[in-house]
Amino acid sequence: MQSKQNTFLGILITTIIFAIAVFLGAYIFSEPTISSITIFKLSVELTLSIIAIYLLKPNFNIKLPKLKPAIKVFFTGFGATVLTMILLNVLEMLITGEKPTGKGHPALNRMTITQVFFFVFIGASIAEEMVFRGFLLNMISSLKKYKLHLFKKQIGLHIIISALMFGAAHLILLKNGADLTFTLRIVVLTTIVGVFAGYFQEKYNNTSYAILTHMGANLTGVIGMIVMQYADIP
Repeated sequence: MQSKQNTFLGILITTIIFAIAVFLGAYIFSEPTISSITIFKLSVELTLSIIAIYLLKPNFNIKLPKLKPAIKVFFTGFGATVLTMILLNVLEMLITGEKPTGKGHPALNRMTITQVFFFVFIGASIAEEMVFRGFLLNMISSLKKYKLHLFKKQIGLHIIISALMFGAAHLILLKNGADLTFTLRIVVLTTIVGVFAGYFQEKYNNTSYAILTHMGANLTGVIGMIVMQYADIP
C-alpha cells in the first residue's frame, strides 16, 4: 500500500511542481523576459523538488561523482543526443521527403550564448533532474521490479515512467510557439535522455550522474548556438 501511495504522490507532486514552475511566472511578471521566466521556472523547480524530497524522504542521494564514470556519463549523454538528433532528422526526411527546416528551440532562439550556458547547460540540467530523477524516480522506485530489456540492459519501469513524464513535459513548447513536428522531436529526444539519466542514477545511486547525463545532452544546445552565431546561420 505504501509503495502505491508513494507512486501516486510522486507522479502527482511532480506534475504540480512543473505546472507551478511553468504557469505561475506568467501571472507574476507583468512584462516577462526570457531571463526572468527561465530563472523563475528553474528556481521554482529546484526549490519545490528539494522541499518535496525533504518532506517525503524518498531514497535520495547526491554527492560528488568520481572522475572516470563522470566523464563516461557526460559524453554518453552527449553522444546519445547527437545520435538521436541525426536519426530523427533522417526519419523526418524519409517521411516528408524534405530536408528538415532546422528551426531551433523557440526559447533558445531568444537567448545569448551566455544565457544558454547558464540557464540550459547548468540550470536546467540541475533543476529538471532534481524534479524528474532526484524526486520522482526515487518516489516510484517500487516499480523497479518490473524490468524492460533494452540493448542488453535491464531498465526498470520507474526509469521509463520518469523519462516519459520528462519528455511529455516538453509538450509545453507548443504553447511557446513551436510547431508540432519540432515539439515531437524534442519530446522523443528528452525521453531518451531521461532513460539514460535514470539508468545512470540507478546504477551509481547518485543523482549527480543524472545531472551529468543531462549536461552532456544540453551541451549540444550550447554548441549549436556557437555554430549559429559564428557561422552566421539565420
